[in-house]
Amino acid sequence: MIIYIHGDLICHGVPSKNIWDEYNKSFKNDIEKFSFRNKEKKGWNKYQVLIETKTEKRYIDHEKDEFMNKFLSDKYLRESCYNCKFKKKHRISDITFADFWGINNIAPEMNDEKGTSLIFINSLKGKEIFESIKANLIYKKVDFKEAIKYNPSMIKSSKK
Repeated sequence: MIIYIHGDLICHGVPSKNIWDEYNKSFKNDIEKFSFRNKEKKGWNKYQVLIETKTEKRYIDHEKDEFMNKFLSDKYLRESCYNCKFKKKHRISDITFADFWGINNIAPEMNDEKGTSLIFINSLKGKEIFESIKANLIYKKVDFKEAIKYNPSMIKSSKK
């Protein structure tokens, strides 16, 4: 049986391809893997950028990487990210996924330093899917307003 589900992500924004291409040039166009929020070495709150090329694997603290700094400060986003039409509470997807920013303030017992996911159920189909898998999850129901308090990208575009 195949079940189709429509999901979306709470998105901070998408870096400009031109900016990415310039950054990649600084690595001789050799980047094979780029992890924005790698938590292997320092965990979720002190995540690093992981850059893998054909010849090296480099971890850089996120605040020391120019690309990541400019991305997080909304300077490297695509023009459409500053007025995103998908930023709203009521979504057409069945389920919305996000990083659970603010977990320490809302449900600190759920923070394992590996990153906690936030799931919004938007439809009956989404609820049915969640009900069918929840026995395999560690989860806690939280208030919607509390959840988006630390996740403004759900409803607000990035500022230019």
